[in-house]
Amino acid sequence: MSEGVFDAELVETGDVDFTESFFSTGKVDIGKSRFFRYLWFFGVYIAFALPYAFYNQWALTVGVNDYGLDKDIIVPLFMATQIPFFLRPVWGSVVDKRTSISFGRRRSWILIGVIGHIGLLIPLAFIPLSSSPSLWVAMLALALIPRVIAEQGIAGLMVDYLPDPGAIGASIAYAFRIGASVIPGLIIMGWWIGGVPFESPFLVDGKVELDGVLFAANILILIGLGGALVLALLMREGVRLRGPGIDSLDQGPVAATIEDAEQNPELNWPENTPLKTRLKAAFSTRTSRLCLLVALLVPLGDGFETWFRYYFLEDLGWSTERWAGWSWLFVIAGFLGLIGPAISDFIDRRKALMSFAAAAMISYLLLGGAMLTGMSWWLVMTTWVLVLITTDWLIFTFMASIIEISDPRIAATHMGVYQSVQAISSTTLMVLFGQLILKLTNDSYGTLYLLAAIGP
Repeated sequence: MSEGVFDAELVETGDVDFTESFFSTGKVDIGKSRFFRYLWFFGVYIAFALPYAFYNQWALTVGVNDYGLDKDIIVPLFMATQIPFFLRPVWGSVVDKRTSISFGRRRSWILIGVIGHIGLLIPLAFIPLSSSPSLWVAMLALALIPRVIAEQGIAGLMVDYLPDPGAIGASIAYAFRIGASVIPGLIIMGWWIGGVPFESPFLVDGKVELDGVLFAANILILIGLGGALVLALLMREGVRLRGPGIDSLDQGPVAATIEDAEQNPELNWPENTPLKTRLKAAFSTRTSRLCLLVALLVPLGDGFETWFRYYFLEDLGWSTERWAGWSWLFVIAGFLGLIGPAISDFIDRRKALMSFAAAAMISYLLLGGAMLTGMSWWLVMTTWVLVLITTDWLIFTFMASIIEISDPRIAATHMGVYQSVQAISSTTLMVLFGQLILKLTNDSYGTLYLLAAIGP
């Protein structure tokens, strides 16, 4: 980006000390600078996605195949790490209520969350997964709490200050694919462990040294989160685009009574208005209630995806190295999944959601049919890629939708409800439902993915 763009977005500090201004308000207006906005989401969400995605791969693939952990124990146990995500409305209500912190209305919470996430991930490097899986999982769950707090600050930031929710959703999806697929899948699992496309740098006497891989991955995680902290410090909030106080730097007019705020969404709630009252008003429209139902149903197949790897590891007898060597394919699928939310900015969002839901349903039916009829592994893998692409189109377009319909007066809380319902559905209800189906059908993965089509 040219120096002129940076100059246009810098805060006029006058005689104010640069260091003080930098830490208290930031330097680049994220609402005005399109380049910085996309760079910011790209960097922050790569850093957020990497730790959980890597530790997920480490526990559920390496832990099961190389450390001898039972998948029927570690998979449900690992779901405990999702508890912080289930409580998004709780963190969101705190973020919405306390907006006068000196480092910015939403920026303060983002900074607190990033710093806390870094601090609580460090002990995880010293806890052995193989001998202390419960403690390891508990520490990871604790470390995710500040990350979720930061994400609720970002949720409020998106609703309050940022245009083009579809493009932002695509940027987040793109970053997640880097942080959750390229680095842990292509680099760590594919190259460092699987030896594809280059020989593993951790190969000792013909065997991959897993402790070395883990150490290097932890260093990579800390570097990424350090970069996210720098971006959070650089960011300045600017003027509001939605809700009370549009085009201003303050919070806008406050209603004289609760009844006035209920009738006029352009007025902020009076102080000490109960959260229950605010949420009731936020979900008073038919659209907001239907989106809550969609948040529950959309992740049905997404939750079942946890079990896909075991079709190859158990039914087909693949090794960890062979499975990891195909990680590059999932990376490609992830990037192709970015097309949908970006397109939805230019067409009717509802029609886009309906089209993507139909495509995801067909993809699951093809996958289940390929498994049940015993088709070759490469055909199963091909239909799996189709599933990954179409479900990403559906889920990330839905995320763009809730940015637009969330009540700006309680943006972090309202979005948090949708995000929590989706998280509970995809990471607990549907994972356990998938486990139950596999138990009842004697591990019939084809049946599992035929049923996954119900969600879309």
